[in-house]
Amino acid sequence: MRRLTSLASLAAILIAVLLSPAALAQGREQIASYFSRVEVHEDNSVTVTEDITVDALGREIRRGIFRDIPLGGVGPLGLGGSSFELLAATRDGEPEPNRVERQGGEVRIYLGDAGTLLAPGRYRYRITYRMTDVVRHFADHDELYWNATGNGWGFDIREARVLVVPPEGAPVTDTSVYTGGFGARGADAVIGEDGRGRPVFTTVHALRPGEGITVSASWPKGHVAPPSASQRLAGWLERHGVYAVAVLTALLLAAYYGFAWLRVGRDPPAGTIIPVYHPTLPPAAMRYIERMGHDNECVSAALVSLAVKGRLRIEDVDGTTVLTRVHDAPSSKVPVSDGEQALLSALFLSGDEVTVEKAQRSRIRAATAALKSHLDRTFNRVYFNRNYLWFAGGAAITLAGIVLVVLISPVGAAVIAAAGMPILVAGFFANAFFRVVRDAWQAVRGGEYLRLALMAIPVAVLTIVLSSFVTIGGAFVFDIFSVGILPGLLIAFILGMNLMFFFLLKAPTAIGRGALDEIEGTRLYLTVAEADRLKFHNPPDKTPEHFHELLPYALALGVETAWTNQFRAEIAAAQAADPERDPYMRPGWYRGRGGRGFTNVREIGRIGPTMASAIAAASVTQSSSGSGGGGFSGGGSGGGGGGGW
Repeated sequence: MRRLTSLASLAAILIAVLLSPAALAQGREQIASYFSRVEVHEDNSVTVTEDITVDALGREIRRGIFRDIPLGGVGPLGLGGSSFELLAATRDGEPEPNRVERQGGEVRIYLGDAGTLLAPGRYRYRITYRMTDVVRHFADHDELYWNATGNGWGFDIREARVLVVPPEGAPVTDTSVYTGGFGARGADAVIGEDGRGRPVFTTVHALRPGEGITVSASWPKGHVAPPSASQRLAGWLERHGVYAVAVLTALLLAAYYGFAWLRVGRDPPAGTIIPVYHPTLPPAAMRYIERMGHDNECVSAALVSLAVKGRLRIEDVDGTTVLTRVHDAPSSKVPVSDGEQALLSALFLSGDEVTVEKAQRSRIRAATAALKSHLDRTFNRVYFNRNYLWFAGGAAITLAGIVLVVLISPVGAAVIAAAGMPILVAGFFANAFFRVVRDAWQAVRGGEYLRLALMAIPVAVLTIVLSSFVTIGGAFVFDIFSVGILPGLLIAFILGMNLMFFFLLKAPTAIGRGALDEIEGTRLYLTVAEADRLKFHNPPDKTPEHFHELLPYALALGVETAWTNQFRAEIAAAQAADPERDPYMRPGWYRGRGGRGFTNVREIGRIGPTMASAIAAASVTQSSSGSGGGGFSGGGSGGGGGGGW
């Protein structure tokens, strides 16, 4: 008997499924019809009755449905938002268990019993609720702008119909309807009237998941109470808040950075620049002070300086740079700087030979860190100040502006969430992009054209990826806010101000200003034309020793081509006299391929960039791989969406 009862129950369920409208709808859960009645009251509130007929199959709609209703207002705090009260909830005419949860700036209504599963079939849910402060007030009319269904449903809505009941005695003077996804301005609906002349909006096509219907109806002023103070404030912030915050942020930022620059960012006046024949500062220190920071060119200049002073030999072995420590060379009596000694000691701590390749990454990094540590300790805050704390103040003002935009903008948080990730990813790829471009430039300066050709592929890939993510992030910002040229200019101004003063706030001290004068004097001497050289007071003779002595300085200051060009005649004469013993092209501190020296003048100038590029490549950590108006659909009050649970 029990078995027969079970079979009968199973058969009943199967019959219910096969004969239900949901089965006729190709086995998909859907909203068969959605009717919304919105009655506007004189006190600026509305009473909304929604009849939602669903076809449930026990997939998403298992216990019932839920309905999300935004409360409006400005930003995540909901300033000036509506109050909400659920008046009734039924299923097929009978009271339905329910609960209301507030989630941020919206409420979620759960219809159904957590302990009861629905049998497959068609169900009609009705919810009635009351909201305040939803009417929009204009100079000559009032308007209900209502997102009736919301755009957050995950089901098809086969038919949607909206009835707007205006305030008692108010004639409806204008109506509009919008359908589609959020921001769409489609009008796949007809506008009619019921028997009492009230507007009825009916869709002509099914609404797909993520689509909804938004309606508006206007009437003359005087039929609805004026807006409350909070609603007036919310309206002003909604219309002008983002602009006001952007302008205020820009003005505060300009005032702050102007004050900061006057206080700590102004450079001391420069002295008279005269040619410097024998600099007192080491080459790496010159580059560090001028850039107010360290890079691989500092290391390469220091290595060439050590080689010229007889402390090491640089050798090109089949395209790979090999550094060999030299003991008791004739030129080793020339003193080295403290930074160069730190670099030398760290580099040859465990042997007298280092190949500049990834296998020697730890030694190269240790040597680079030793030089950087010395430069930071000796020159930072003595010769210049980066003033990062002052820059942090401007960054804090910018961050505060962003937070305010999020708090007062109806879509500010959505913009940050939607645009933030693409922009962060773009920043990651931008860092990689600029590193690759920097290495490519070093390859150009070093004459490594094969390596440059191989780098074309990652440059192209990173360019495409970077531009894609920047476009996506920018599209979210400009599409969601629908900004015009003024907000765009304000954003560009704020970002540009931060970028500009990141560099402008760095300033030399009085001691550093003297060092910069020496650097400029050295650059003047290294780059002077022959005709102007004759005007100098007792310039040194053009000798191989003098050429190699200042070559590290030319590399550090990026003027190696100008310096080698000054000696073209002397180099050509030495080549003609004895190519095998040419002191310019065959210095004791360098061996080119085949054990010979430099092959041409250009190769001399490329040694610095070539070494900097090799150091950069060898220092990179190998990463692991791994596999009718101005409306639109979704606008206005109401909205939200829903689903099954």
